[in-house]
Order: sequence, then C-alpha cells, then structure tokens
Amino acid sequence: MFSVIPLRAMHDKRLTRGDLIHLIALCSYCSPNGFTFVAHSTIAKLRGCSNANVSRGLKKLERLGYFEQVRKGYTSMRGSLKRVIYDESLDLTEQEARSNISIESLIDKDQENMARAKKVYESKVVNKATSNNQVDSNTAINFDDGLLAVSHCVKTDADLLKLETLITNGITKDELIKAFNG
Repeated sequence: MFSVIPLRAMHDKRLTRGDLIHLIALCSYCSPNGFTFVAHSTIAKLRGCSNANVSRGLKKLERLGYFEQVRKGYTSMRGSLKRVIYDESLDLTEQEARSNISIESLIDKDQENMARAKKVYESKVVNKATSNNQVDSNTAINFDDGLLAVSHCVKTDADLLKLETLITNGITKDELIKAFNG
C-alpha cells in the first residue's frame, strides 16, 4: 500500500502533522487520476479517530486547496466525489482530459457499484434476519449475538472475558442473560 500526495504539502507550514496524515489517508484511496469517493468514516476508521476530527481536517485541506469536492455523496452510503489537486495549474476539465477518464464515467461506475453493494447488503440483511429467527433460547449463540444481548452489562475487560468463556462453553441466550443480570 502507498499514497501519492501533492509535493507542496511537504513544505506547507500551515499543515499540522494531523493534517498531513488526513491528506495521506485521503490520497491513499485515490484513483491514478486523483479522484476518490472515500467517506469521512472510512478515513476515521483508518486513522483511529472520530468522524468530527476527520471532517475538520478535510475542511481545512479543502480550504487550503489540496482537494475539491466535485459532487456530493450520499449520507451513510458513500462519500462525495473528490479531486485531489496535485498540480495547481490544472483545473478539473484539464485533469479530466489528461487522465482519459471522464467524471461522468466515474459517477456511472460508482452508481453501478452502489447498486451492486445495495443488493449484497439487502441479501445479508435477509440472511441475518432468517438466521436470527432460527436461533431460539435453547441454541448456543455466537460471540456477536451474545455481546449484543448483554452489551448493557459489559463494562470491563473482565466482563468481556466472562462473556467469551461462557460463549465458548456453548451457553444459550437465556442462560447468558441470566448470568449477566443475575
């Protein structure tokens, strides 16, 4: 994995270390022609920080001219189409022409990917609903379902260890709830 960033960022005294890391993270999701649909939440996960932190950092980078937003995204689905500005002398149409890829084709491809992802997501929701309906109170549960069932009671690492031990031993959902509430 690597990230290509605008060289001018290296000498820009207005950027903090955090700003540079935000820029590196943003650029790591760029296509070879400098376009990306990466969401703030994806960068936040990559960096291990909050969405608000990423949002502030990206607003600063946009204000300083390191990228521009070409098209709005869809909340909770995908980020906006952004263009990283590697060469300040190139505008959007010039960069698009030099890359031999039109923004419209990027948007069309993204819409196809979104439709495909939506179908996959919907099938996972249906499969999860089906599998959740098959689990009854007498069936051993997995760690994720167990954590969900007693999440309000799990406060410490010791509680997590207890949860893991009980689930490894094949505890049912009802028994697990009793063990944590009783």
